[in-house]
Order: sequence, then structure tokens, then C-alpha cells
Amino acid sequence: MSIERLKAALADRYAIERELGSGGMATVYLATDLKHDRQVAIKVLRPELAATLGAERFLREVQVTANLQHPHILPLFDSGEAEGLLYYVMPYVEGESLRTRLDREGELPVPEAVRVLKEVVDALAAAHAQGLVHRDVKPGNVMLAGRHAMVVDFGVAKALSEAAGAEGLTTAGLAVGTVSYMAPEQAEGSAHIDHRADLYAVGVMGYELLTGRTPFEGRTPQQILMAQVMETPRPVTELRQAVPAGLSAVLARCLERKPADRWQTAEELLAQLDTFVTTGEGVTPLQPLAVEAGRPGAVRRWLPAAAVMGLAALGAALFLGGESTGADASRATAGAGGLAADASVLRLVVAPLQNVSGDPSWDSWSTIAIEEISRAVERTGVVNVVPWTAVLDVIRTRGDTATVATLASETGATYAVAGTIARAGPEVRFAALIQDAGGGGLSTRIEPVTGPPDSVTALIGEVGDRVAAALVAQLDPDLPAWTASERLAPSPEVLEHYTASLDLFCHEAFEESIAIGDRALALAPDYVPQLMMNAYAYGNLGRGDARDSVLALMEPLRDQMTSAERAEMDLVTAWRDDDEARALQVAGLTYLMYGRPEEALERLLAVDREDACVSNWPSWWRGTAGALHATGRLEEALAIVREGLQRIPTDEWLLRREIRFLAALGEGEAFDSLFAVLPPTEWPEGGWDRILWTGGAAGEAAVHGQDALATVLYQRVIDWVESQPADELERNHHAWRALASHATGRSVKADTILARLAAETESPLRPNWWNYVQGERGAVLADIGRTEEARALSELIATRASAADTAAWVTHTRFVARARIAAALGDRDAAVELVRQALEARFVGQSDFHSEPRWRDLWGYPPWDALWSGR
Repeated sequence: MSIERLKAALADRYAIERELGSGGMATVYLATDLKHDRQVAIKVLRPELAATLGAERFLREVQVTANLQHPHILPLFDSGEAEGLLYYVMPYVEGESLRTRLDREGELPVPEAVRVLKEVVDALAAAHAQGLVHRDVKPGNVMLAGRHAMVVDFGVAKALSEAAGAEGLTTAGLAVGTVSYMAPEQAEGSAHIDHRADLYAVGVMGYELLTGRTPFEGRTPQQILMAQVMETPRPVTELRQAVPAGLSAVLARCLERKPADRWQTAEELLAQLDTFVTTGEGVTPLQPLAVEAGRPGAVRRWLPAAAVMGLAALGAALFLGGESTGADASRATAGAGGLAADASVLRLVVAPLQNVSGDPSWDSWSTIAIEEISRAVERTGVVNVVPWTAVLDVIRTRGDTATVATLASETGATYAVAGTIARAGPEVRFAALIQDAGGGGLSTRIEPVTGPPDSVTALIGEVGDRVAAALVAQLDPDLPAWTASERLAPSPEVLEHYTASLDLFCHEAFEESIAIGDRALALAPDYVPQLMMNAYAYGNLGRGDARDSVLALMEPLRDQMTSAERAEMDLVTAWRDDDEARALQVAGLTYLMYGRPEEALERLLAVDREDACVSNWPSWWRGTAGALHATGRLEEALAIVREGLQRIPTDEWLLRREIRFLAALGEGEAFDSLFAVLPPTEWPEGGWDRILWTGGAAGEAAVHGQDALATVLYQRVIDWVESQPADELERNHHAWRALASHATGRSVKADTILARLAAETESPLRPNWWNYVQGERGAVLADIGRTEEARALSELIATRASAADTAAWVTHTRFVARARIAAALGDRDAAVELVRQALEARFVGQSDFHSEPRWRDLWGYPPWDALWSGR
């Protein structure tokens, strides 16, 4: 096909630059999307194939990709027909196909092969959940970009397959699928092909990644098709001894001839792949610790804990400076047969117990067990325990893909506790197992606990005590035998109220959160997590007396708290007492929160990221990157973010900062490549995630002098908002449009938008949002010369009375809003004074000022810089 023909056909939308490659099905071209000013890849079907398929059928099937949102699926930007040419448009990704890499290297290192397979299967799981089967999974349809693997061409194989059945496409010399990767049912031309054909192809791809060849290589296509139906491939371990036998077995099951004998879902296969922990030396098998699992290889997923974040989001940073566990953390332990090591580098993670009872109403007991076992073990002092809130946060992030291996890997645990909840006649049976998370094979089975369901709280408490006793016996046999705790586990009703209260708290509905939380406390007055959350909520509402009453209730419970909870209580108390020194002593990351990034870095970088539990929490990586950013060490900040993403690849904060730092460094092409594969967020407001990420990156670029890139990104924000139906836009969309309009010289438009938002938000919305809108509008008015109106708005913000304004979280936004206006008016001293008052009202975080263009002209002004150097 002539490139000139394509240029002419698409001239109004795309500027075709050059051919990138071609194959039996299509030719790929590099082009510029004229509307959005971005590079894209355009795949154009061969004319004879396009004629056979027909435009309607092809475009219908390829369109399925447009609805797939996943970090490992290359999205579809556009598709269509032009001058008889069928085409579809995808992001242009710097990198190469997995096929190219295999042709060059022959086989991959085992850890790399496992990582690629996991990402591909993760993508397939998302597609299969929507009823979509790829049908042509192969290395040529997997793109490698940086650390990411992305699956391409969803929908294409189905279109080909349908055309083959209807019009004999194979007679045109085009195979439906790739012979070496076809499942036997595809080779036989079966009309019943489902998602398990994709899993067969994954098995073939894994086989090639590890051995450099496909299972039946070196034969004609007809011989390969026959072998897939008649023969069993040689085990991977016969061709490469370095591959773990367990991994070879996982792939062998993918390659079973009958679909019913393979893994039955991509999630099931993903869970199996997740049991192989990549290390510097290779891949170590860490099997799911299902004490009472069903058939071999079965993995029962946990109930996703989307709402059960605990207080990790509020106080995860406290672990850095929190108290040690009850016993001396430096105690050396154990003789022969014990888990001998130094307790300062031993960590234990408690996984949710798997509910294998068949009764979904028992699911809540699983989460209760995490908390109670963790608390019991921490009281022994023989091992550092990953806080149960951190465990729930990992599960919330990973969802159904979380396994014991995931928890061990992402929390840096040395040992793991897992188990089951099962039926024993009319009673419930709790069983648990302690296993070496490093794959050493040493395990301790805990004697099961059985009793009636109405005594479940006592049963869970007994499980925790038995686990604690076993650990004391193994890790420090010189200690006295462990004695049982008097504290009962919370009931499922308490947990239900707590999670509902937490959800309301996270949505800033503090009054409602307290009301629901009081129901939990009526059932369990000593439930520390709920007491802590109520204390936070009262503080946010400015109700200091009520907060102090809750803290007084917590003080007698101090011995029952985990070290993280004790540190968190100390931090709340320090904030109440305006004891900044104590707050900084309690929590290392608060140095950054108080605008002291150099001191934060000193503490953060002193942490051994390989051995400290906190190093596998998002907070350490976020805090260290933030501190490096705040001190102007952008390249180092980017490196820390990327290292953190290797450990916690789903962390949205780190992903967002990666694209921000790329923008700050002016790396526009790298920014676009990464942004194209960002995962969707859980936020409900349509495209709000894209607006937030793009607008934030634009501001970062502007702050660091990358003005051309900032303008491009701000324009993308405007284009997106203006392209959406008006009734689907939220106030956040309009606010970002106003900010972007002002930044690109359309200040009058920005004022119009902000004035409307201010009028709409006067009554029904929270005062901090009103403060923000009015502060931005005042700054815009100052910039366009309407200075008296800007000053009047500042006075209005200062005098506006509201009961809610007594809360610190509202008070500081009033000062910041007025400071924005003062800075825009050129009154630097007033801006400095207002920000000082915001900081005194506990507006913490230098990064908020460092990354906003509004404050760029103040940096370097001595009184402004003194605000931060003295903090």
C-alpha cells in the first residue's frame, strides 16, 4: 500500500510520518494526531484483508479495545475507514515488541519472564472479566515499554475468525491466529473457543520466554497443529534446569490439551504466578498457604477489602519513628530447629484467613483474624509485625490478585501466617500455619481451634494466642511460655460499623463518621481503631474537648495497642499540645509534613529499605521522593519513585509523581508514553483522573521552567473538558479548566468559570472548597488588573463566618487562599505572612507550595525562604 495514499486519506486528522513495520495482517505507521498534538501508531489492514472482512464487522470488533481500561492493555484511540482503508489508532510507545526481544536474546532471565507473564495475564484477566477473548496472544502482540508489558490488538483476531467462518478467509493465505500459539480447539476449528484458549497461548509464550523455543518448534505448520492435539510438550525443566519445578508445572497445566484441564480463569493463573517471588538470585516459589485447600493448585481468593483501609492512610508514616515492640528488638534467638535470626530484621505478616466454608457471611471473620493475630504476636516482642492496617491497604490495592506471596513481597516479611475458616459439622474451625516467606520450607502448623459460631470472637482470640505461643517457642525458647490475652476480638458487627465509619471519614463526612463509629464503640468500648478515628474526626471538626475525651479513654488501653497505634496516639496528642518537637520525634515523615525536607531526608535515607518494614509501605517511597523533590533533587526523586514502583507497582501516588517529575524535567515523549498506559483510578467523576494527572504535571512543568510543555499539557486539559457533555462534568473539571485557561493566557475566561463556581458553592459545599475557588478567582482578577475586586475578595474570605471554619483543616485554607491573591497582587510580604499563619494553623507540607506555579516568583525572596529553612 502506498504511504502517499494513506497520507491523502487521513490528511485532515493525522500527519503520517513514516512506516514502523509490517506483517501478514497490517502495516504500522508513525503519525501525529493533529487534534491532540501527540504521536500515535496507526495500523492499516492489508487491502485484500479489509475487503474480505468488511468495514462494519471489523470496526465493531476492534472497538472493544476502546472499553478496556488497564495498565497492561494498549488503549485504542481511534478507528475507521478512509478511502477503502481500514485502520485503528493506538498510542505510540517507545520500546519494542516481546517478539523482537526474544529474537535478539533467545530466552529471558527467569525473574523477567515471570514479570512479563504476570502483566500479560493481568491484562487478560481484565478483558476476560468483560467477556472478551483475545484469540491471538503471542510475543508479537506484547509491547515492552520501560518496565511495562502491554497487550495489543484485542478484537482483531475475533474479527478475523468470524470472517473465516463466514467467507473462508484462510483460503486467502491468512491464518486466524498464530499456529505455534493456537490452542488445540483452535487448531481443530472448534466453534466453542473461550478464554481458556488465551491461557493456552500464555503457556506457549511462557515456554518460549524460558527456553527460547516454542513447545513444538522446528515443524511445519501442519505438524505443529497435529502435535498440539496429539502430543505432550517436554517439561521446561528438561530444557533449562534453572527454572523452578513449580513454575514449569504451572506452564504445563496451561498447555493441557483439554480446556477443562487447564487453569480455568486468568485470575487463577495469575495467583499461581504470583507465588513466585523474584529475588536477586532468581525466582523463589512461595505457595499460597492454604491449610485446608481443595484440589492441588487451588487458590481461593480473599474478599476484596476496598473499604477496609484501616488508619494506614492516616498514620502509616508513624511507623518510622514509632515505639519498638514489647521486647528487646535486638535479642538474638534460637538454637537448632528454631527460626534463628536477629529480631531487628525479622518481620511477620498475617494474611487474611481464607473462608472455605461456603458461607459468605463468614468472610468478615477473616479481616478480624488479621488484626487479632497481629496484636497477639506483637505483644510477644520476638518479631516485628507488619501492622494489620498495612496488610489491608495492600489487599485494597491488589484486590482479587492479592495472595500471601503478594503480602510477603510488598511488606518485606520474613515469615507469613495464613490459614482457613472451615466448617466442622455445625461448628466453625480456624486453622493457621506459620511459614518461612523466603521459600526455605520451614513451617509450623497451629493446632486448629473449633467451636460454635456464636463464640467466634473468643475462637479468633485463641488462634492469635496459639500463633503467638508458637513463635515464642521457636524464636526465643528462653522466654516463659506465652500466656493468653484477656482481650476479645471485635465482633463482625463492630467491624461492619468501623468500615462504614472509615468510609465516611475518608469522604470528610466527619459527623456521620462519628455517629456510625459510636455504634461500634457501644458494642466494643475498647476498640482502639475506632477510638483513634473518632479522635481524628473530632479534631477535624474543631471539637477539641470531645477529641481530648476520646484520648483519655484510650490512655488505659495503651498496653493493648500496637506500636503504630501508640505512636499515632502520641502524634495526635503532640498536635493537640502544639508540641512540634514531640510530633517530629514520634514520626520521621512529619519532618517533611512540617516543611523540613532536609531533616526528613536525613531520617528517611537512614532506613535500610531492604530490611525495614516501612520500606515496603508506600509512605517511605512517597516521603523520600517528596523530600528529594522539595530539595530540588529531581533526578534522584524520579529514581526513588521508579524503584518504589518496582515494589508497589499499583501505587497511584508514585505513578502520578513519575509523570509529574518527567514533566518537570521536560521529558515530554517519556511523559506521553507513560501517561498512555496509566491505570484508571477508583474516582467516580468520569475523566477526573486524567484531568488531575495532566493538570498536576502541567503545573510541575511550569514551576520548573518547562513552559512549552506546560502549555501543551494545560491545553489538553481544556480540550478534554470542552469535549465532554455538559451534564457529565463535575465542579473539579471546571476548576481545572479555569486554572488551565488562566495559565494559557485566557484569564477572562478563567474568571467567568470561577465566578460561576463561587456562586454555586456558596451554600451546599464545604467552606474549604469555597475558599479555594475564591482564592483562585482573586488571583486571576489581580493578574488582569482588577486589583480592587481582588482585594475585596480577600477581605470577604477573611471575614466570612462559619462554624465549620474553626476546624484547622478549613482555617488554613482561608489563609492560603488570601496568600494566593496577595502573591498575584505583588504584595510578597503579605503573602509570606498569610502563609506563615496557614502553617501555624497546621497547613503542613512544603511540597504544596513547591509544585504550584502560583508561588514560583516567591522562591528566592529571603522572607519566604526563611519560612521553610526555619521549620
